[in-house]
Amino acid sequence: MKKEEKVICETCGNENKEIFSAETNQAYGTATDVIKVGKNMYSYSHYGSNFDLMKHFIYKKSGIKLGVLCDKCLSEAKSKGLAKEDVKFNYFG
Repeated sequence: MKKEEKVICETCGNENKEIFSAETNQAYGTATDVIKVGKNMYSYSHYGSNFDLMKHFIYKKSGIKLGVLCDKCLSEAKSKGLAKEDVKFNYFG
């Protein structure tokens, strides 16, 4: 029997059961990667996230950490104006 793996949000520690394998960092509700490019932070959401196929600019004062991010943390940052969707972003191109 396969051991159940978890995907953990780097910001709040929220754990969700992986969809494929924990190596993909994808779980329902926790499927967003936060990266830093130069001085800017961005999030890219994937299958399993409510923000699937979206990119967000993350403001430094949001408290969001690099790595895996859960939907709850991204939603809270958006509601406080600390994350903003890049509406021009095309995931496929």
